[in-house]
Amino acid sequence: MNNSGVLRTVLMAWVIIGVSAVSSADPMTSKVYTGATGGAWELASNWTPNGIPTNTHAVYITNRTVKVASEAMAGRLEVIGGVLIVAGAQTTVLAQTPFDPARTNAVGVAVEGDFWLAGDCSIGGVNQLCESYLTVGGDLTLAERKSLVIYAGPRTNDVFTHGGAQVTVAGTTTVNAGSWIYPDCDTYTGAPVIFDLQNLMIADGAGFDASQRGWGYRNLGPAVPPAGIFWDKVNADYYGTLAPGAGTGYSIGGG
Repeated sequence: MNNSGVLRTVLMAWVIIGVSAVSSADPMTSKVYTGATGGAWELASNWTPNGIPTNTHAVYITNRTVKVASEAMAGRLEVIGGVLIVAGAQTTVLAQTPFDPARTNAVGVAVEGDFWLAGDCSIGGVNQLCESYLTVGGDLTLAERKSLVIYAGPRTNDVFTHGGAQVTVAGTTTVNAGSWIYPDCDTYTGAPVIFDLQNLMIADGAGFDASQRGWGYRNLGPAVPPAGIFWDKVNADYYGTLAPGAGTGYSIGGG
């Protein structure tokens, strides 16, 4: 075989390999939320096509509030003009309480690809007993004037290395103008939200806001706080944390 024949054979082989690779890389199947606003992620009939999303689906939520009881997954996730509430009981993301206050298993969202947030999202709630997480295998993007709130749970060891919540993004995290990410520490143990971000881009007038989201107090009435937590009994109705102070609120001794 002459040199031109060898070249043609090699080129044909590359073309065959390329076609095979393209045909095997099937696009994700779409899952569009078509249920009523305030509906459950876990209800199969709320999605078109019918079925609960998995990590093989591109998930779309538009102008709807969708509630996740505990955990959700997607191959790609877009929230446009809506609200995604994960393990929360309220409709507002900035003052969220836990859907299941007694739950000790983690709550959160895992997205294998990109997460485009052109709406608002909260994960967890104040005074929850479990950890929270957000894991994004691609890029995390907050469109303009949006909120992402992550609530941490209690932790009595590895508090500042593991934290009470984790946000992990493998790609680029972009926070556009007017958007804010709110890390909310556990009020009682001070366990923070730990961020593992590779690339971070923050526009003017955007960023992270932890104001009044640090140590606070928990009103347990006459009940004694859980074991392993530092506390001080202020009166019959009130237990306060000792660090950074036994505060009666975020303005007095709280974060």
